[in-house]
Amino acid sequence: MIGARISTRTPLYALVAAIALVLAWLGGPTTAAPPPGITTEFTVPTASSTPRGIVAGPDGNLWFSEFVGGKIGKVTTAGVFTEFTIPTANAGPFSIAVGSDGNLWFTELAANKIGRVTTSGSFAEYTVPTAYSNPFGIAAGPDGNLWFTERSGHKIGRITPAGSITEFAIPTANSGPLFIAAGPDGNLWFTEADVSKIGRITTAGSVTEYALTNSIPTGIAAGPDGNLWFAGSNRIGRITTAGRITEYAVTSGNGPYGVATGPDGNVWFTESAGNSIGRVTPSGSVTEFAIPTASSSPFGIAAGPDGSLWFSEGNANKIARMTSGVSPTDRKPALNGTGQVGLPLVCGADVWGMSAVVAVSWQRNGATIGGQTGLSYTPAAGDLGTQITCRSTAQLPGMLTTLSATSNAITVVAQITGPPGPTGPPGPTGPPGPTGPPGDTGPTGPPGPPGAPGVTTLSAVWAPGAHKAEAGKKLKIRYAVTNAASLQAQLKGKQTLTKGVSAKAGTNMLRWKLPKTVKAGKYKLLLIFQGATKARTKVLISR
Repeated sequence: MIGARISTRTPLYALVAAIALVLAWLGGPTTAAPPPGITTEFTVPTASSTPRGIVAGPDGNLWFSEFVGGKIGKVTTAGVFTEFTIPTANAGPFSIAVGSDGNLWFTELAANKIGRVTTSGSFAEYTVPTAYSNPFGIAAGPDGNLWFTERSGHKIGRITPAGSITEFAIPTANSGPLFIAAGPDGNLWFTEADVSKIGRITTAGSVTEYALTNSIPTGIAAGPDGNLWFAGSNRIGRITTAGRITEYAVTSGNGPYGVATGPDGNVWFTESAGNSIGRVTPSGSVTEFAIPTASSSPFGIAAGPDGSLWFSEGNANKIARMTSGVSPTDRKPALNGTGQVGLPLVCGADVWGMSAVVAVSWQRNGATIGGQTGLSYTPAAGDLGTQITCRSTAQLPGMLTTLSATSNAITVVAQITGPPGPTGPPGPTGPPGPTGPPGDTGPTGPPGPPGAPGVTTLSAVWAPGAHKAEAGKKLKIRYAVTNAASLQAQLKGKQTLTKGVSAKAGTNMLRWKLPKTVKAGKYKLLLIFQGATKARTKVLISR
């Protein structure tokens, strides 16, 4: 039976309200998706292999370590396994990460090595200089290298893609570092379980430590809010890049361990002792979901390319998938326009509900149209009869993998001209002759030009992503419309500001010099046509 346990810290109605508020601010769609917490489990082929670390690979699969089995495993999102045996016997592979070289890198806890495996299964191994150091956690750094912790060596290690290793001592003796993650500040952050601290190391090797008062920290990951989130004792914690710490309680005895950012803009974590998966919003509301298999001991966790969370079950010898409430198919961008040759189509690519890095591409009958990456595309005569789609691909905060979704298709047709103009007025009556009849009426005037396409069906989109501006500075955001028209741009928040804009058909740039007196805060930015809102996004204004 799959169940959800809502933290007693937050009443159910408050949790729902909090999530609704987060989604409202993020601008996420409300289309139906599989509800969060639905678990599917897949048994690892090698018996008693004890899967530990897991990561989304560059090939669209999930990769994991088999601590007892001595293998690196790969599983597709459909649950099909492939296993690769590590050259060193009894290596004890533990944590795993994707390197800048497109390979999988992992720690060999028992063999005192760092391993590398290609997506085709070719291995290389590198011995850590400090003997019996027990390399534990590993993460890709912003410098293109891999960074790892030495559980017994009490050091942080760095290994280049070529295999060169450098070690840095941690100031606190016997600190017992466990997991490590790249932070949004360009540094690496790690947990020190034996001394209850969170450490930060620059890529030059300078270490700073922050003491915890309530937790023995384990897993750590970059969160969707620009902070680091960590698991520890019976808490899930957040530390800012300035070192400010906040902790939130989970069900007593559940033992949070692995941490990952989900595609829903929340932080997800394994609860090894409680046999659950936890979720915490950036505001601190905790939900816990039970795992079907009893005593499965969930360990590592990662966001998958399918919008789910994937995690290892060490005792159950399984890899499992849990829905997050978000699916790429639910983030389908809307393609707007008439499809007429010469008139633009616009792509509503901002569908991921968070501050994602979004790329737009265009397809003709499913094939990519080279060089077309903007918000709008204007079909040409050569597109007649073809189907045009746009694709939104997002790199979400805290995720190494990307999510993609394709729009509805619009078939290109010939441009429809307007009706003939009205008949011209009669020519003037000729002057009467002295005795003759009145002159004939003049010829009929020529037809008017074809009518312009109407703008009553105007569609508009803002460029996707995080939009920020400072009071007194210029706000610049791209947008696209299907028809040229006069619009209003409106900022609504602690104040309401309105600006008239004259948009041409296709992609435009809004340039808005904000007054110095505008109040800081979160604002909605609307595009309004004939009193109706055609597009909306979010802007964070600072002073």
